[in-house]
Amino acid sequence: MVPASRRFRETENLLFAAAEMLAVLVFTGGCYGLGRLVTALVSAENPLGAALAAPLGAALLAVELWTAGALGVPWNRATLLSPPILAMVMGRHKVVRAITMDAIGVRRWWVAGRGDPLGRETVLALCALFTGLCLYGLVVQPLQAPDAVAIWMFKAKLFFFQSRVDLASVATEPGRHLEYPPFYPLIADALYIMVGGLRENLGKAAAFPFVLALPVGLMVTLASTLGRRLAGLFTLVAVSSPLCLSQVYISGFLGYADYAQGVAIVLALGCLYRAETSRAPGDYGVALLAAGLTAMIKQEGMVLALAVVTVCAFRLARAGVARRRSGAVVAAAALLPALTWKVIAARNGYHTDLFAATDIQRLLGPALIGRAILILGFAVHVTSFLNDFGWILVGAVLAAELLVLRRGRETSVVAAVLFVQLAAYFLAYLFTPYPLEWHLSTSFDRVVLQLVPSLVLLLALAVRPVGRDDGGRNGAGLTAPAYGSSKGI
Repeated sequence: MVPASRRFRETENLLFAAAEMLAVLVFTGGCYGLGRLVTALVSAENPLGAALAAPLGAALLAVELWTAGALGVPWNRATLLSPPILAMVMGRHKVVRAITMDAIGVRRWWVAGRGDPLGRETVLALCALFTGLCLYGLVVQPLQAPDAVAIWMFKAKLFFFQSRVDLASVATEPGRHLEYPPFYPLIADALYIMVGGLRENLGKAAAFPFVLALPVGLMVTLASTLGRRLAGLFTLVAVSSPLCLSQVYISGFLGYADYAQGVAIVLALGCLYRAETSRAPGDYGVALLAAGLTAMIKQEGMVLALAVVTVCAFRLARAGVARRRSGAVVAAAALLPALTWKVIAARNGYHTDLFAATDIQRLLGPALIGRAILILGFAVHVTSFLNDFGWILVGAVLAAELLVLRRGRETSVVAAVLFVQLAAYFLAYLFTPYPLEWHLSTSFDRVVLQLVPSLVLLLALAVRPVGRDDGGRNGAGLTAPAYGSSKGI
């Protein structure tokens, strides 16, 4: 017999965990509403705005906390919730219209799937299962991952107690990566404020808006070009990847920001693909928002953000003056938080040491080729079909072969941007001042994790039927009838 006191404690813990899970869901719903207002203002017709909304809304709350701290405004529920609520009240017509479009799109997807239980009920049930497991893991599992404790949640706790973003007290402590953008810890702080106090273990749930965004983003991007079943299959591959689940379900790696970075990257690429196929200026604006989000999570995202901005700027240069101006405004607003942090980090000495001036000599040194061979050799050594890396490599090679054979313009642009990101990772390893083997062994899996969702997207786009390159404009079950019109460029 289990003692009554023990049963009571177990019931109490279960109820407490359920309450915290509900709080995370409410927090994510609020982030969705705030982010949906912004995406609707940029492009009311882009269905990917629904996928981008929750992560973008969470990032906007982080920016709000950062700004409030800089102005000396105390952090509490009133100061956190008042601006978003006021914004949504003022833009209530946009919000209601956008949410209505999302609901219509989901209903169309459900109704169109009658008679296809594998493509409808099975996909929905498995996505719900994985997202539910992730929510449970993010709330209940202990926080014990070294970098999560020492870098991400440490900064969240520091900012929370200071009510501002200030790293002066730890400026001399090694291993804190002070150059990392502060927005991911600030999302955790917004969650702390919502639940009424510091819950260090709950801070890991800052990743949950990104957990929900991954399946929605992939389904919306792929539904019209691949059909229901294939889109669902590729979505499930990304959602259930053990490498991805390691950061949102398995306790030993919970609390890192790499999963969120990977989701932000795939959302940026999905939005760019949508823009390249529709050529609507508003869709390029949504791609710029997604690009700005990638730069706000980790510094690695700045490379992809600049690549996406370059493509969007080139396309929008052909639009009218009004469209060019609106695109420039969106690009500036999207990149402003990350660029502002770059300036603050430089002024306060929060420099990354990956490209220190003393290491530029490696560009001319004969050891450079040896270092490159070592990087490639390490990648080959850890690649195995007993882990994720072997299958990821096969998928990447297959996607590259199919893209060469197809030569599709839209997908080629997405592949080129992803290649730029991959090249940035390679160069970071090539010129790292840390011991190369140590740096590879401690970060290679997390770098690959950042690319996995995008590789799945790229492979899915590469295997689409010939002639179906509409990017979600025609026949997308998740796309509601458009309100208004949008002229392409």
